[in-house]
Amino acid sequence: NNDPEKVTNPDVAYQIMSLGMTHGLFTGVSLANFINKFKCDYINARKIINGLDKSSLIAGYAKVFETALTN
Repeated sequence: NNDPEKVTNPDVAYQIMSLGMTHGLFTGVSLANFINKFKCDYINARKIINGLDKSSLIAGYAKVFETALTN
């Protein structure tokens, strides 16, 4: 199906983002390169989606979520 408007659907956007991040489809580097059992680099993980745009802000959100999920 060749319908670019579908990416505006949150479910479709999530699927694209998830596959791209986990398989390194956007930059050749996957999320596991930045977040794994040895390190958790939220700042540079941002690069695989939108470069470093607002990376500090988003890293702050990620730390809040991590704390909520692990406590």
